[in-house]
Amino acid sequence: MEPGTPKEKVLLMLQKLLADRFKLIVVRESRQSQTYALTVAPGGPKLEKAASETEGGNYILRGRIEGARMPIGMLAESLTSITKVPVMNETGLSGLYSVKLKWTPDDDQANGKSELAGPSIFTALQEQLGLKLVAHKAPVEYLVVQHAEKMPAEN
Repeated sequence: MEPGTPKEKVLLMLQKLLADRFKLIVVRESRQSQTYALTVAPGGPKLEKAASETEGGNYILRGRIEGARMPIGMLAESLTSITKVPVMNETGLSGLYSVKLKWTPDDDQANGKSELAGPSIFTALQEQLGLKLVAHKAPVEYLVVQHAEKMPAEN
């Protein structure tokens, strides 16, 4: 199967390079793991559809996510990096949205660093966007390294 996007082509070339140089062998395994389902909270979503002429990027910063034209899938990916747990988009929402989400990171709340402590990511999602994270177990795909050599092979 020939990859379609330039990113897929680069990843395939990198995979081949690592296999050739470091004798890297990886396999994909599916395991039951803790995940979050991103769902619509009771009362419905509080998201505004992005205007087609709206310009601007999507920003994921410490304690803040902002996007002028953000797909919900990208929000779920961002939440994965924030919670360190895979987040699956189960909202059923499609299209692009204007997103503004602010919360106090867990480590700031625990260490008392935040003078104006705000909500947790869970509370902020529900109050500001009308979405919620529901914990459950689901199959998650992992890459498992079966073999790799420390020194690269000669060119």
